Amino acid sequence: MLFSTNRRALRIITSLAACTFFAFSSVRALPAYDQRIPVEQLIANHLASIGTAEARAAVKTRLVVGSVKLVSRVGRAGNLDGKGLIASVSPKLRYTMRFAVPEYPSEQMAFDGERTSTSFLTEGKRSNLSLFLDQQNLPLKEGLLCGTLSTSWALFRLEQQQPKLE
Repeated sequence: MLFSTNRRALRIITSLAACTFFAFSSVRALPAYDQRIPVEQLIANHLASIGTAEARAAVKTRLVVGSVKLVSRVGRAGNLDGKGLIASVSPKLRYTMRFAVPEYPSEQMAFDGERTSTSFLTEGKRSNLSLFLDQQNLPLKEGLLCGTLSTSWALFRLEQQQPKLE
């Protein structure tokens, strides 16, 4: 009996030692989190994940149509389902959302290469989103609003924009 208890204890200790060894050996194999990826490499990896430079350069226009969901937590809280459309010709962009609600039939935002514009609701007022984008138009001007779904995406136009990235 004593012999089997010692054997069991030896197995447990051996198993714990093996687990500890593997745990510490895998910690050494992990990359250091304090090492930063250079911004240029991060952007290059992002663009490569979309397609080759030739494939990206060949795309002059983009049209995306699909379902949208508006989730509002400010003012009138609620969810709306609708249809969305993104049309772009770098750097021009038009983004439209349509809903089957008389009080909020659509949301439209655009950048024509020089000026931004946003839509009004049926009462002649702007929605919170349109009001924000009318006052803070950089997301539209700089191509930040629709991301890679549009040809106006800021990282597609680094040469023209010459941003300071960090």
